[in-house]
Amino acid sequence: AACPTATLTSAKALAERAAAHLRKVGPAPAFAAFMDPKGGFMTGDLYVWVFDLEGVMVANGRYPQYVGSQLGAGDSLGNTIVSRALKETRGWVEYRWYSPCGQRLGPKIAWFVRVGRHVVGAGAYPRPGV
Repeated sequence: AACPTATLTSAKALAERAAAHLRKVGPAPAFAAFMDPKGGFMTGDLYVWVFDLEGVMVANGRYPQYVGSQLGAGDSLGNTIVSRALKETRGWVEYRWYSPCGQRLGPKIAWFVRVGRHVVGAGAYPRPGV
């Protein structure tokens, strides 16, 4: 298929690899790599996103237009993910988001990892039968 579909296993592995990269090189170089199609952090519908602890998106490999936004007021996606990350340093979170394969809004399950003042994640779009 032209657009490979991530699995929960591949999403978790990417989020952990991205978190390790962020710890190693720091925010600016890590975010640049996450946003670069040739940076090694995106394939098909699998990509990295990062929020700061205020719930502002600071990196998104497939949706750069949302960097700097809170993606909705109050009960925003960023605040939902950050509130979880403040309680536990890593885990699964479920929400609705657009798939880069077809641009449809649907369920997404992501693995997040808190790294200092940031929350790094990557997710998969469940499909029927998977």
